[in-house]
Amino acid sequence: MRARQMGLDSWIVDGLGSQSSAFLALAMQEKFPDLEFTPAFSSIGVRGTAESPLTLFSGVEPLAGAGRRHEIPVCLELGLDPHEHAASLFAVDLTVVALGFQPGFPYLSGLAPELCGIPRRPEPRPRLPRGSVAIAMDMAGIYPAELPGGWTVLGRTPLTICEAGSDFFPIRAGDTVRFVRISEAEFAAKEGQRLAD
Repeated sequence: MRARQMGLDSWIVDGLGSQSSAFLALAMQEKFPDLEFTPAFSSIGVRGTAESPLTLFSGVEPLAGAGRRHEIPVCLELGLDPHEHAASLFAVDLTVVALGFQPGFPYLSGLAPELCGIPRRPEPRPRLPRGSVAIAMDMAGIYPAELPGGWTVLGRTPLTICEAGSDFFPIRAGDTVRFVRISEAEFAAKEGQRLAD
């Protein structure tokens, strides 16, 4: 583990694993509420201290399972890339290891093995529909708005998972996501509803 200063009171602590960085950030935030901890795949941004934060991390254990649980409905029939193992999306709990690319885009780890290893498309699509649920390599993600994207789309959720303008971001690093299969009729009935915060 090492720390690199990024400003007067900001640091990047790296050398962490993707699972542990999200859970370690939760533990650090609980122990040091006056500082800000933002996890990425294998690092944590620390804001609010002029001193190296490495001593703060000493003896702090990751808070696995401390995040919230979200059940997110997904309709496979609205996917753009039919896949023989798409139903495996519903067989596992996924962990939010980071948020990025666009505000509210969750990177989810823990895919079923048969869905791992699918590469990004050679050419990204100019626009994917809001709510597209997609996979690439060993990650899943949910497009929170109509955006360009090169991941393989298996389905769509009808729910609004974030609204940047109103500061609505219910999904956070360390949370658990479970996808639940729904029909096209159920999709239409739920379209535009917010994910429970």
